Amino acid sequence: MKKNYTQSEVLIIGAGFIGQIMALMLASSKITVTLVDKNIFERRDKRTTAISQGSSRIFKNLGIWKQLKNKTEGINKIFVSDQDSQDYLKFDSSVLNEGKLGFIIENQYFRKILKKEISQSKYISTFEKNEITNIYENKKENASKVFAESRDKIVVSDLIIAADGRTSATRKLLNLKYHETIYEQNAYVFNIFHEEKHNGVALEKFFPEGPLAILPMKALSKPFQNRSSVVWTVDQKLGDLTKITKKEFSAEFSKRYDNFFGKLIKFSKPSVYPLNLIYAYDTITEKVVLVGDAAQGIHPIAGQGFNLGLRDCELLHNIILDAKLTGQKFNCLNLLKRYQNIRSIDRSLFIEATDKLNKIFSNNSNSLKILRKFGMRFINKSDFIKKQLMKNAMGLQDLNIPYLT
Repeated sequence: MKKNYTQSEVLIIGAGFIGQIMALMLASSKITVTLVDKNIFERRDKRTTAISQGSSRIFKNLGIWKQLKNKTEGINKIFVSDQDSQDYLKFDSSVLNEGKLGFIIENQYFRKILKKEISQSKYISTFEKNEITNIYENKKENASKVFAESRDKIVVSDLIIAADGRTSATRKLLNLKYHETIYEQNAYVFNIFHEEKHNGVALEKFFPEGPLAILPMKALSKPFQNRSSVVWTVDQKLGDLTKITKKEFSAEFSKRYDNFFGKLIKFSKPSVYPLNLIYAYDTITEKVVLVGDAAQGIHPIAGQGFNLGLRDCELLHNIILDAKLTGQKFNCLNLLKRYQNIRSIDRSLFIEATDKLNKIFSNNSNSLKILRKFGMRFINKSDFIKKQLMKNAMGLQDLNIPYLT
């Protein structure tokens, strides 16, 4: 079968949030983009996404924050506790004067806003219901380009950006080595309606079988007005909780929820996701770069995976734009190595931090219980440490390192 050729400056493989936002960033700089995925706009998703304060500023620069903000609920405070302790570690946005700690948006609204922006851009072409099966260079035809082949089309571009998630087919096609840790935990994601207002408070409670995060959502009209999003991590040894009855599930969750926002009124049907850690040792190769979960998929314990990927996109966009404005080829290996090296500390910090936090808190060791209790009390008494932790979680610390070589 004869295949059609199409061209753009950048090909993005994967049209989740990271892929779509990467496309919008490049389009804002008048860089032509082809966005490829099996299914770009038709996904159903009842989950929520945590947007850090730093990420909201990236969206503001991109010109879409006003639309997004109207659909978000701000996080004013975060309470952290260990097991059944009532001794909370408290993080309050008011002590930093930097705005909200973060924001929670429903994915259904997030997708609609991104779809609208992409559909209106003359710099973005979408290529749906297909997937890239081969990536190669053709020295005879055009040595400066990279070719991506699907079932019926060949996309010719200067650079390929892989944003195709934890199971990245691009990463496998290019034989980029990666590490994987299977956590043997399931994350149950659902929404709850509760009696009292949450007042922008998020809760993180740690149990031996895994952490429980409750995140504030925008209120609805009465009678079911007050609601929050839940990410409940449970050891797989306890079985699949979606297989038990609704009454049994409610009883197990209620023990841990402990009426934190008053009586539990109802909850939505939970979705279950097996958890793992995955990261590529190298996030670049000749004319190809990995971003988001294709580069590093981390534990949801701190809600930082999306924000980490967004910082990948911001730096890569800036490097590509600088190269274009100065007449450089933005697909050269040295420039891509610069991206990889600059991002190394930020990604390593959050890979290690989320992995270690999960291991420290998701166990029943008596010695670690004492250590956790001491550590949380120590942090609670130190305004300096709490401020630094908040800045890290808010994405306000510059963890990108200068490229020296």
